[in-house]
Amino acid sequence: MVVKFFHKQLVVGLALVCSVCGAYAQDVSFSQPYSTPLYLNPAYSGVEKFSRIGASFRYQWAQLGDPYTSYSFYADHYFSDYKSGVGFSAVSDRQAGGGVVQSNFGASYAYNLHVAEKTFIRFGIQALLGMTSTNAEKLVFSDMLGLNGGVVASEPYASEQRVYFDMALGSVFSYDFLFAGVALHHLRGSPSVDLLGQSITVPRKLTLHGGCNIPVGSSGSQTSARYRSTPVELLTISPSVIFCWQGIYKSYSVGSYAHAKGFSVGFFYKSDFGSSSNFFSTCAGYTSDLLSLMYSFDFGVLSSETKAYNPNTHEVSLIFKIKSRNGNAYRQEGSRSNEGWNMPIL
Repeated sequence: MVVKFFHKQLVVGLALVCSVCGAYAQDVSFSQPYSTPLYLNPAYSGVEKFSRIGASFRYQWAQLGDPYTSYSFYADHYFSDYKSGVGFSAVSDRQAGGGVVQSNFGASYAYNLHVAEKTFIRFGIQALLGMTSTNAEKLVFSDMLGLNGGVVASEPYASEQRVYFDMALGSVFSYDFLFAGVALHHLRGSPSVDLLGQSITVPRKLTLHGGCNIPVGSSGSQTSARYRSTPVELLTISPSVIFCWQGIYKSYSVGSYAHAKGFSVGFFYKSDFGSSSNFFSTCAGYTSDLLSLMYSFDFGVLSSETKAYNPNTHEVSLIFKIKSRNGNAYRQEGSRSNEGWNMPIL
């Protein structure tokens, strides 16, 4: 069975054959994964010592109309008395303008273990409810087409929906300005659902990520809602690398952020192992004691089969930060300098 679309949407159909209606499916990948922390690693639940509410929107292949759109939402909170964080997350990936929709809803818990001065290890677990659905009205199949390419038959398949339970584990290690993490998704095994006469399997996903925050120069000290009498870095460089392995797909991202006086910029190189397609991601953002805003633009060089199409991707993320009631300081366990960093500064 081959899914086909008319005109420019043909390339979307080819992608769906590989990623949805074939033997394996692949999880959506966000351009700035640290802006969707609970989706990246459940150990990031409640990683900040205050409550957060965040959302992201990703729009791919704009030249083709509305082929791929992805949404992410999360909320988490840290309980300092129990050194624990809890969170809720929801991710939805719409393919072919809603022809195929993959969503998951998760609840997560993380514990923050203080091993030594500036050395922490976080452990996280996440329970997920996965959902895969199809809308037959938005899909055209090969057995519905006539010799001239027009639709001559009615829908041979009905819209369907399948629900399954899933789990994920993760851990993040941090020492001073260094951090590294590992996450394993689809822990229960590769969930399989039968849709449109095909068995769609979602393989386990292993994610390795790490980096550091390198302060460049300082000027005096400050006492603000987020920091307590810590040096004011004139510039912080945050190199980062992420490796993802899911089934037959292996990809990596390497680059760096630069942060100064609340503003951030970043540049990353992304590629799949064994693929001739190469992507570049640029981002810019602003963060304060109350919110963080990040915009990312991806562009790339595709393989010879699809080089005529524009793969540009736009992504916007927004995070709201809610202060604690006991004082005006976000950090309830001392200054950041006594805790170590656990993700890049965005």
